[in-house]
Amino acid sequence: MPDWYCSREELKAAFDLPTDVRDTAIDIAIAEGSRAVDALLGRRDGAFIPRTQTRYYRWDPPTVAPTWRLWLDEWLISLTGLTGESGAVTIPVGDVFLEPVNEGPPYTWLEVDQSSSDASARFSAGNTRQRAIAVTGSWGFQADTVAAGTVQNTTEISESGTSLKLSDGDLVEVGHPLLIEDEQLFVSEKTGLGQGTVTATVERGVNGTTAVTHATNTPIYRYRVPDDVRQLALAEALASNVLFLRGYQESVQPPLNASGRRGTALQTLRDKVRKNPRYQFREVG
Repeated sequence: MPDWYCSREELKAAFDLPTDVRDTAIDIAIAEGSRAVDALLGRRDGAFIPRTQTRYYRWDPPTVAPTWRLWLDEWLISLTGLTGESGAVTIPVGDVFLEPVNEGPPYTWLEVDQSSSDASARFSAGNTRQRAIAVTGSWGFQADTVAAGTVQNTTEISESGTSLKLSDGDLVEVGHPLLIEDEQLFVSEKTGLGQGTVTATVERGVNGTTAVTHATNTPIYRYRVPDDVRQLALAEALASNVLFLRGYQESVQPPLNASGRRGTALQTLRDKVRKNPRYQFREVG
């Protein structure tokens, strides 16, 4: 659940869902719609929401000439740690280039600065090539956030607390991934309406982060995904069999597709996202 690309309220408002559609069905549809976007792009589940993680890579020594480049299998937003020789050697983060420098983040490969004088600034396999390189950082397409008010619990929200009081209920909805200091939270329910203080039930320490205590008036931010990804997730959710609605599956006069035939509005959205060059891995020769 911590990796929805749209909120429950967005789906209800955007498509004026019948009142007999239960929240449980809506939530399942949103989860299915979000994963459909990931599958379309060949990305991991939740790739548009940052995840703190250590990922491991095999290292095969080059046979022709030395190389200091490591190709990644996932979008990387920022780097916090890098080791070689199965953890025996630490490669200073300051000696590593994140690439492509002119377009990232996200980044899709790493290069050790060949001008570095640090002897450990190199990739190496050690006794085994398997899982020889460990890369720690924030993984995902982007880490864009918008302000979402402040913590309004009486004194604080403890590291075990699951009720978060918000200063402005209009800024946070069910399904939003939040960031408070270095912790990510996921809003699973919301009580209260309007701009006044409301309470949201939250999952703590999601996406590889750790739950800690946050004082009252601490700023809250919510992550945002690209608009076309959010729109497609909404459309896929509406077309989900869980909701038994037609929605984007048909339209009165859909546009022509690449084959010169009229496709559905949903397919048009899929093609738009799938062909977006921003979501393709950037590589060099």
